[in-house]
Amino acid sequence: MELGNELKVERIRLSLKAKAIAAQIGISPQQLYNIEQADGMNAVAKYLAYLRGEGVDLNASFDRIRNHKTI
Repeated sequence: MELGNELKVERIRLSLKAKAIAAQIGISPQQLYNIEQADGMNAVAKYLAYLRGEGVDLNASFDRIRNHKTI
């Protein structure tokens, strides 16, 4: 399954509206749609899976991004 589609499935499972998420994270609904539809996201998924396999704590990385902190 493609990463974008997987993200969309999870958004729907959680009953989250795309427009509300887009507004909360500061992107347009069209940008969120593009993320969920993009075939190129598979490359991102492969890269993240590789990094995770090398021991990178992706949760910590995303937390730093979310909190605007660096290492």
